Amino acid sequence: MNLMISSLEYDFHSLVKVAEAAGLAGVVSFHQAGDDYLVTFPDVADASKMAADFRARLRGLENNIWNFWDHFCRGPGGPLLLFVRRIVS
Repeated sequence: MNLMISSLEYDFHSLVKVAEAAGLAGVVSFHQAGDDYLVTFPDVADASKMAADFRARLRGLENNIWNFWDHFCRGPGGPLLLFVRRIVS
């Protein structure tokens, strides 16, 4: 089973880190496909489950990053917001 991952969405480092977190390091292969990445899963019965878990973990990583930045930038007393207020004042 193969997944095509857009390089506009994720960088190679993120793909490797998600594979490590999912326990798939050394199990999945990464290939450059033009500007994008091809993630190859082994031919096993649960390959589709592995691919779905990998995709879900990518989305989870993305959500965690956006939630962090949202809180950092706009959260109550968020440091970036306070910094911008000081500059503007």
